[in-house]
Amino acid sequence: MKSVLHQMEAAFQYAKSQDESAFRALIEMLENENWRLNYSAAVALEDWSDPRFLPALTRLLEREDREPLYELPQGCSAGGHAGTIFIGQPSFPSQYTLREIEAWRRRGRVKQAVCFALAKFSSLPAGLLRHLEKYAVNQKEDHMVRAAASRVLGACGDRDSLAVLALASDDEEWCAKTEARKALAALKLKLGL
Repeated sequence: MKSVLHQMEAAFQYAKSQDESAFRALIEMLENENWRLNYSAAVALEDWSDPRFLPALTRLLEREDREPLYELPQGCSAGGHAGTIFIGQPSFPSQYTLREIEAWRRRGRVKQAVCFALAKFSSLPAGLLRHLEKYAVNQKEDHMVRAAASRVLGACGDRDSLAVLALASDDEEWCAKTEARKALAALKLKLGL
């Protein structure tokens, strides 16, 4: 059996080959319980924007939404939001489960990678756009997820996305605000406004 690192590296080879066996392998990685495989498959899909991946990417976002949020739990040796820069790994008290610790470790990376993969599509289903709109304005999401969701909306959004991007343009975090403003301008241009 290949190590997780080898499987992660394989995702990029699958995306290059773009054949049916590669498609199936990437779907399996997107549906795997290991977030590192989900992440690498989503990153690899930036090079292969096949609409057959949309249901698996949507399910992955929905699964990520059910995971604990990524604030560093109280009582840890380092404090702060997921965007805080830490030197070394924080020490978690024993009451925290592996699931909670892993949620902090990945802290939005999978959602961000899925957003980058989705930004390569020319259009997305309305239900998926509404899902991304929630990310763009939800202050509990990591700021990089908010920024990435705005980027997708700028590339693929519809008229309903305009109001969301206008709201996201007032985000408290600079990167998220800047991406939302750029996305709003891009979407207006795309829609001929």
